[in-house]
Amino acid sequence: MASLFETEPSRLELEIDAICAQLGLNEIARKKGLMVLEDHVRSIHLSATNHQIDNCAQMLKGFSLHLDTGPNGSVRPFYVPCSCLKQWNEHNAYIKKYVMHHFPNQGRKAAVASLQESLMPEAIKGVYLYGDPGTGKTTLTIAFANEIAKRGKSVAHVLVQELVAMLKASFGDENAEKAGDVTDRLREVDLLVLDDIGGETNGE
Repeated sequence: MASLFETEPSRLELEIDAICAQLGLNEIARKKGLMVLEDHVRSIHLSATNHQIDNCAQMLKGFSLHLDTGPNGSVRPFYVPCSCLKQWNEHNAYIKKYVMHHFPNQGRKAAVASLQESLMPEAIKGVYLYGDPGTGKTTLTIAFANEIAKRGKSVAHVLVQELVAMLKASFGDENAEKAGDVTDRLREVDLLVLDDIGGETNGE
């Protein structure tokens, strides 16, 4: 989508003007949040295209960047499911009818009880799943994240190994600001899933 706005820069400006008017942003807030505003416009256009989740070009695959106003009228980014993720969820809705027979019954009940507890308002904010490879940790976190997203909450699912690699690559170069922008956005989501913690050390 970058080529679209390179050939039609005025279109990007017009869309940013409309967003600022909708959010009630003044010129100072516009200048400070210009990078996020541009990313938001591109994200909206990406979400409007007909694509599959496997080739989703969003900054966070499967999630579209939206904006709200924060304290003092500043721009506050958050993420919602991209059109491709919504389509994927609808297509795979039948999976709810599956019974995971390869999970011991006691283990299934314990996993469900743990996830239900974490959904309660009074529950602690963090849940850590650990176990040997192939035991279903990622399957559970994706199912949990989908349930939260269906409740209208913003969700980000991040592979820690890729996040760490991006942060390392940004040290001391022009990508540092963009990396900081990504981490700021991750702090804003309602649910952040960090997948494969510890996997980033395998190649060190």
